[in-house]
Amino acid sequence: MQKIANKRLNSNARKQIHYLALVFNDFFVLALLLIFGALMFWYAKSIQTWPRNLWYYSPLLALVFSISFGFGSLVTLFEYADKQFLLSLDDQLEFYLKPMLKYSMVLPTIILLLVGGIAFPFAFLRMAIHPINYLILLVDMLLLKHVQHLLQEHSLYFNDKLHYNTIAFTVIGYFLILLGIYQPLVLLAIIVVAMVYIIRQPLQGFNWNKAISQESQRKDRIDNFYSMFTDVQDKKITISRRKYLDFLISRKKQTANMFLFQRILLRDPEYSNLLLRMIVFALLLIFIIQDYKLNTFLAAIVIFLTIYQLLPVANIYERNMMYHVQPISRSSRAVDLAKVLQKFILLQWLLISIGLVIASAGNLQSLLYILGLFVLTLILLYVYLPVKIGQTINKFKR
Repeated sequence: MQKIANKRLNSNARKQIHYLALVFNDFFVLALLLIFGALMFWYAKSIQTWPRNLWYYSPLLALVFSISFGFGSLVTLFEYADKQFLLSLDDQLEFYLKPMLKYSMVLPTIILLLVGGIAFPFAFLRMAIHPINYLILLVDMLLLKHVQHLLQEHSLYFNDKLHYNTIAFTVIGYFLILLGIYQPLVLLAIIVVAMVYIIRQPLQGFNWNKAISQESQRKDRIDNFYSMFTDVQDKKITISRRKYLDFLISRKKQTANMFLFQRILLRDPEYSNLLLRMIVFALLLIFIIQDYKLNTFLAAIVIFLTIYQLLPVANIYERNMMYHVQPISRSSRAVDLAKVLQKFILLQWLLISIGLVIASAGNLQSLLYILGLFVLTLILLYVYLPVKIGQTINKFKR
């Protein structure tokens, strides 16, 4: 079992390195360095003016560490066929999961140490936390993350008595971290006792369906991140409803095509991630460059690229047999798609404009550039977009 685990870990490491190299290319790394450098420059200058020992500093630091706990869940690398071929080896799964537990700590360790290093000047200068106590607190964080992985491992067995729940662990973890800020040694003792108790719990009856389902969800989350930057081979597209986005769906004078196009934009991660990625990219440029004239020009390019990349939606149902057998008018498809994209692109313009106003500190002159961006957006939506949709549909027919 350990050989199987090591083989899968090596294969997974090669895959992650391959996609990380594509994501963190030269341009993206340069952008990250600029963003990180700007934030650290602001952090170094502003921290000197902050008052000391305010009451909300400790809850704020605990919140930052709690958010960091959201990165990195238990990695098992189980596959669908394992519940048939490894079913008889349940009693040997501890040899398989042991290296998986070690591997699962790689990403959380990097993130916690990075966040801890950034937060150290704040903790030392503004909160007067002794460096030794802060070091113990970081050790507490790493051990607490390991406890989370142990609980996730135990939850994969039928006889689990601990009943791991992510929300409950996050809430309890927040208060434990808050305790550790004041008494790190007390938190260390609590964590050690908890680890001993968890390890001594007997494990019987491995729940293969649950383990495979959780691992599939974990892989999907990672693939969704990579797909925001590059194409991911063998990526499973999961269409799911996002209830919190239902307010964006128009219910008045809606045709069947508008119904389908709105939902594919909100539910298909390929297109919803595209919209989100372009909006975030535009906002990052706005807050990095801090020049509303140049930002307006770059925002116009981002809006144009968003429209261009959403054009393939016009033919997304062409190979769907059910679409053709339903009484849906395909002659109005171009007009319906144009209406849907116009609504979403105008929402993108609105969010970018809010970012421009904030970045320009309310400069009235920036409103003229926002108005100019709005006019250019309307030209793209009502002149360029209908023509390109028609060309896209006709090109597919040929």
